[in-house]
Amino acid sequence: MIKGALKSMSIQAFLITVWRKRSAFRAGLIITAAILLAGIAGSLLPLIYGWDIGFRVVGESFQSPSLRHVFGTDDLGRDMFTRVLMGASRALVQTTIVIILSLSIGLFLGAVAAYYRGFVERALSYVTELFLAIPSILLALVFIILFGRGALTVSLALVVSWWSWYGRFAYLQARAIRDLDFIVLAKHYGLPGTYIILRHVLPNIMSPVFIQALTDAGSVVIELATINFLVGVGTTSIEEPDWGLMLGYGVRYMFNYWWIPFLPGLFIVLMALGFALIGDSIYEEMHPQLKRRWKLWF
Repeated sequence: MIKGALKSMSIQAFLITVWRKRSAFRAGLIITAAILLAGIAGSLLPLIYGWDIGFRVVGESFQSPSLRHVFGTDDLGRDMFTRVLMGASRALVQTTIVIILSLSIGLFLGAVAAYYRGFVERALSYVTELFLAIPSILLALVFIILFGRGALTVSLALVVSWWSWYGRFAYLQARAIRDLDFIVLAKHYGLPGTYIILRHVLPNIMSPVFIQALTDAGSVVIELATINFLVGVGTTSIEEPDWGLMLGYGVRYMFNYWWIPFLPGLFIVLMALGFALIGDSIYEEMHPQLKRRWKLWF
């Protein structure tokens, strides 16, 4: 059973309705699709041309955008277009890893905390609040010290930091339904707790938590870029095409060679905006009273 607007129609029909009614959803989907195509192209470039593409080209430093170099070149003569595309592939993979793992962990632990009351509920609630209080950048630095630099290390650090948000959200959703008849009757007939959680609790809380995760994907992109922008621990080499690292490295050239920091920053904003528009449009369609209440403020 799915909550809200999804009760009376299939997910496919619901998405078609959102596409027809909300221009923000269409814009977000187009932006996200464009970033996805850029990521696919970026992942294919190393396979087609080899990993040397986009690396140093003597005599072509600081070339402004042109037909030869659509996004220009950086201080080492590296083509910014190929590096931005390869950075899109990297950002999509990292964001997907963080969202899927943190969402899976948070959903399950939140449902368990709501179903098993007493000590289990209190213990998991305290653990969740503890992880909510730890800054993700601090966790990333701890993981770097323990496991070394790299994109996977930073992604796992964000998973450890982000699961608690979905855990608390899932817990609140599950707590709201744990006393309903279909849960109480399942307990009464002696069904195992794990079966009830997987069969009855999780299907009824996945929809709102998934929409929240979709909206948060943009925040994950920004947080990954922020970590690499500030400390650059998400890469093992400055040659790696990471948007955050490219932005942080290019800030020094902001006034003379604007395209070096501007283009990676633009793609970060577009990717975050696309996910946010999709998530917010779906959430507003599921809760139309929120949009009406928003209009009353003006």
